[in-house]
Amino acid sequence: MIQTSLPFNVNYIVYEKGDTAFLLEGYIKLKKKKYYTTIPIEILRLSRLIEKSEGTEIMQFIWKRFYSSNDPVVEISPNKHLKRTINLNTSDLGLTNHQLKIA
Repeated sequence: MIQTSLPFNVNYIVYEKGDTAFLLEGYIKLKKKKYYTTIPIEILRLSRLIEKSEGTEIMQFIWKRFYSSNDPVVEISPNKHLKRTINLNTSDLGLTNHQLKIA
């Protein structure tokens, strides 16, 4: 049986200039297997989730990196750029148990 909410391990946060959403790339670990996926999430929603779980200074770093770059597509690897992991609850990301069961 699948738990109500599992951690989504964020490998990359991707931003394309002009978009209204970030793209999260990562995985959910279930029964010793990793299920990789990408999830689009509204910018302000992700900002609130990261501030709640990781603190405002982490989100400020992310904002600065995205908006100070002149590149059309910018990505952040939490492990590489922040020297930490970011895990968000699947329920907070809008993933339902049904979606996880068919993954």
